[in-house]
Formats: sequence, structure tokens, C-alpha cells
Amino acid sequence: MAFRIVIAITALGVAGCAAEPAPRLAESRSAELVKAQVFQAFAEPCSVDLPPNFELPPDAPEPPPAVSPPGPFTPGIFLETALFLLPSAKASIALPASGERLIRDPEVRLLGTPQLFAQFDVPSRAAFEDDTGPLAEATLHDIVATPRQTADARLAIELDTGVFLPTSSTATGKPPEARVHFVAAPRVGQSVASTEQIPGRPQQSLLLLMTPHAIEREAQLRAIFQCKMAQRQRASTSTR
Repeated sequence: MAFRIVIAITALGVAGCAAEPAPRLAESRSAELVKAQVFQAFAEPCSVDLPPNFELPPDAPEPPPAVSPPGPFTPGIFLETALFLLPSAKASIALPASGERLIRDPEVRLLGTPQLFAQFDVPSRAAFEDDTGPLAEATLHDIVATPRQTADARLAIELDTGVFLPTSSTATGKPPEARVHFVAAPRVGQSVASTEQIPGRPQQSLLLLMTPHAIEREAQLRAIFQCKMAQRQRASTSTR
């Protein structure tokens, strides 16, 4: 089955701030603020039928494409996600109780905040970094999401993430890639957290935050996307 290519929106940046053995105070504070903005956006509900009550900037990104024209709109799921790299020893996550701990932990690094629309049973892929040569730290390469409806009409989401792994300073060509597979059964509109170990790197895991939104009409896709963009714009403004 062919992938449907979409553009991922990373309003807060694809890569978070790297955690150093002795990070400077300003760098540590910046990383905390970015992570706090992400968690704040996940905590604020959005309606698929109401536009945001916050003015978007003129250069705000457009929603990810719903379909490849021509063709009628097909219902699906809008996925709001965030991916973090963290030590496997700290991968026991319970929301919202763990939120503050993750925000303040310099070993928890934000990799990206992709948003994408996926039709049922159709894999949707969002591409990010395509690194070559030396790589000092792991980066997010791509994410493939496939929502499905189970026999009892519940929602199930398969999400496959590609991560480029660090290399030596003399490496050439494309860095090695690890694929991390998530399977979740969240309720529509409910945020969930899931962690999976990175294959070949038992000391590191990925944390996935995800909120699915059911989309029946193209206007709903635009409304939910603009609401989330407005939330992040507002959070960014309030923490400057």
C-alpha cells in the first residue's frame, strides 16, 4: 500500500535543546520553556467545530493536506503528537502527574511536535531531517501513522517512527536509523502517553504524547489545526 505524504508542522521546532553534562542556566531554562509549551498545548482542549479565539500571524502554516486533489473529502483522524528522547530508566510515565518532572529533567529532550491528518487504514508519512555525515545526537527522521477502527468501533493507532542515531565525528553517508513502533487505543480527544525502547539502544527510549481528533469535514480539519497553532503561538508569546 502506498504511503500518503503529508507535510508535518513543527511549530516549536523539530529538535529540542540538547542536554549537556553541565548545561548553562540559560540553555536549561530554554529547554524547559519549550517542553512546558508542548505540555500546555496538550492540556488545552480544542473543538473541531470552532475557530480559535486568538489571532494567528500572517505567516502561520496551513493545515496538512486532507486529500490529494481531485477527490471528495474522506473522514479520518487528526493526530497531535510530540516525541521525546529519554533514558529508559525514566520511561515510566503517567500523565498528568509526570509532566512537571519531564519538563524539568535535562535528560528528557524534545525531538519534534508533528501534526498530521490520516485516513482510516491509509498510512500517512511525515518527513523531517534527512541527515548525512557526522551526527552528534539522535534526530527525528520521519513518522508514519495509520489509524484503524476495531471490530467494536474503537480507535486503534499504529505509529512507526524513524530516528537517526548518533555517529562518530568522521562518519560519512546517512546515519544509522532505528524504527520505533507504537500501538495505542486512545479515546478521541484524549491525550495518552506511551514509551518504547529504541532497538539496539537499551538505555534510551522514545516517549510519545498523542491526542487524536475525529475529522468528518474539511472545515473541522482547519479548525482543529488553527486552534492548536494559536495555542502554541500564545504559549510562545507568554514565555518570552
